[in-house]
Amino acid sequence: MATLKAVVRTKKELNTVYIRISHNSHTDYIPTSMIVHKSGVRKGEITDHNVMANCAIMIKKYVDRINNVDISLWTVQEVKKFLVSDSGAISFSDFANVYVNRMRDDGRDKPDANYMAALHSLERYFGKRQIDF
Repeated sequence: MATLKAVVRTKKELNTVYIRISHNSHTDYIPTSMIVHKSGVRKGEITDHNVMANCAIMIKKYVDRINNVDISLWTVQEVKKFLVSDSGAISFSDFANVYVNRMRDDGRDKPDANYMAALHSLERYFGKRQIDF
């Protein structure tokens, strides 16, 4: 389970705000576009309410994305890469495989072979094994 928290990493006049990711006993940071004045930081914790409100929105978005996948075997760098990628794409290949397996379970062997042939043709056309919607 990954934990996320808004933090500052320096003690300057103006500090960049980071989202700290802790996962499997390792830590990494995602930089944000927010900056907090030193008066908005007390004992290393961000106390500026506007900054914390914006960070809470970002963290909620990240948590929602994390909850849709199984990250238990991922490294913290893989989690970070997943969170910062703008790709919220859904895999067409995975969807098609599930659909074909349901057809096979229902005893519809002939159509499932046609669908798999079509999926493999699409994958060859795009030159990759995972096609997104």
